[in-house]
Amino acid sequence: LDTVPLGTELRTEEWTAAVTEVFDAAEAGVVAGFAAPPRDGHRYVAVAYEATYGGTERSDFIPLRVTGIGAAVYEPINNCWLDDEAMAARGIDINRFELPPGETALLGTCLEVPIAADGLVIRLEDGFSFDNAALLYPAG
Repeated sequence: LDTVPLGTELRTEEWTAAVTEVFDAAEAGVVAGFAAPPRDGHRYVAVAYEATYGGTERSDFIPLRVTGIGAAVYEPINNCWLDDEAMAARGIDINRFELPPGETALLGTCLEVPIAADGLVIRLEDGFSFDNAALLYPAG
């Protein structure tokens, strides 16, 4: 799969976004203490992405979707909890669910992926875009 460099912007009618960082969540010390451990043979990967809302009305929902693509598609999952304070220390807000017009935020999510996920890429897409706008970024 062809990837673009981290920081390359995805532009849709109302959103501009880019994956800025992909890192091992445990190595970075950002996994929440109460999080369940990843399944055997898996690890947690944190993904930071910058989003700017260009609409005219307040956005009640950020429709950007981050997935991992390798031998399968890896969705954000409920047991992959990141520590709010540890992520905030990196400038990443994991509790932001809306943006006012013109505002930019650095957001984050977590994926559980196989330890040996050769060829893993991160897909960023606008879930509300009808033109299937998406970019693929390297995962490591």
